[in-house]
Amino acid sequence: MKKQTQISPLTITLLALCTTIFAYFNYENLPLNFSLVLGALFTPYIFRKISNTNSHRYLIVALLLGGLLFFRRSASLYYAFWCFCVLYILESQWGRLNQLPLFLLAVVSAFVNHIAYVWSFPIRLWLSGIVAKSLTFIGMNAEADGNIILLNGNDFNVEPGCVGLNMLVTGLVMGLFILAHFERQYTRTFNFLQVSTAMFLVLFLSVFSNYIRLLTLVVFYILPENPLHELVGILCLVVYVLLPFYLVVKRIYYSIKIAKFP
Repeated sequence: MKKQTQISPLTITLLALCTTIFAYFNYENLPLNFSLVLGALFTPYIFRKISNTNSHRYLIVALLLGGLLFFRRSASLYYAFWCFCVLYILESQWGRLNQLPLFLLAVVSAFVNHIAYVWSFPIRLWLSGIVAKSLTFIGMNAEADGNIILLNGNDFNVEPGCVGLNMLVTGLVMGLFILAHFERQYTRTFNFLQVSTAMFLVLFLSVFSNYIRLLTLVVFYILPENPLHELVGILCLVVYVLLPFYLVVKRIYYSIKIAKFP
């Protein structure tokens, strides 16, 4: 029997009501950043029904989060509660979803962005030292002083933006989009462990991409006010993250066990 792909008016009404309530209580803590907009644009492609069978697997988590809100109010808790309510409404009214929506909602959250920002400081120090050693190895007079790289009398301050935190989250969202592409192309779905492994691969590639990006910015002394600063970041994201990730997933696709759609 052919699957019903249309979402019912009742489901749309419940989603709209849930989102309206969430926005009413938490509108001051909804930063409109690029990753959030990108995630919203990719939602129709990443969210996919894999079974007509209704599921209630997210109900307990939603109820627990709702109960916690009576004792502790926080933006992250509100967001998590809204996410699991949305997932529960979709799966209980429309059908069982793939694993990618759960990861997408997590990746674009303010909590993940905050964690990425907090970890940017040790990453900046580490990358500054690695870049300075790389330049010294090829015969250039470079040294790192904290998050400042000194090269030929010029100093380059490695700010959070220079670590490409926006590119990191963007890379994760695009990674989920690539996985969704393979799911749709081959009518299969990745399980939770496989998606988690894929996200760690994106993180690893992102660190390497940021190393290349920072190396390029320092060697050519491309400051943040230079338009090339952002262009270098975009090129590194495409060449050193998205393209390798796509090729790796495509290469190992047939060597890993992937569950078929029911």
